[in-house]
Amino acid sequence: MKIKLTNFKAPKNTRMGRFILNSMNISHRSIYRMCLKHTPFSGEERKIIDIGCGGGRMIHTLLKKYPQATVYGIDISDASVSKSLDYNKQAVSEGRCIVTMGNANCLPYEDEFFDLITATETVMFWDPIDDSLREVLRCMKQGAYFVIGIEAGSKKQSRFWSKIVEGMHPYDAEFMEQHLKDVGFSDVKVFRKNMYACLVSRKLYRN
Repeated sequence: MKIKLTNFKAPKNTRMGRFILNSMNISHRSIYRMCLKHTPFSGEERKIIDIGCGGGRMIHTLLKKYPQATVYGIDISDASVSKSLDYNKQAVSEGRCIVTMGNANCLPYEDEFFDLITATETVMFWDPIDDSLREVLRCMKQGAYFVIGIEAGSKKQSRFWSKIVEGMHPYDAEFMEQHLKDVGFSDVKVFRKNMYACLVSRKLYRN
């Protein structure tokens, strides 16, 4: 039996949904650290967003690493938005953290708004993937970074998880690398550690 899509793509405000959000905050810590290790970004007086922010742990990590930055979060789940706001309530009260409900296919931000965009354990639910990647690119400033973290980094792992989790697309690291390049991202780099993969790319205008 497959795990229900809504338990992971859009956790609901139920006992199971809250359990999943808490579990994400714990189980995804290693991939958050891996992604930030490979992010060459100063974070001074900048705007950052975590797309698919889930339980808010990545937002918390970004706030800690970049204390001068304003960190945004967006998620399609109202339960995720509530959890992220509560998890980062001090930064919210200080005006350093802003979390809203929304979809990666239609981001509610101006062109060239962000200096750094992260998306960890979420791109496998983006469909169509290229539309979401173009939206990310639109919202990035010139020279900004986009950092993707995925646990199912290989084709074998991606196929395995896509069979278990309903609605999860088997986007492995090679697939994501090619599609990032296809929609216009530059300087795409792939880093691996055990089952994890981290992709770091930039928005650089071509002459």
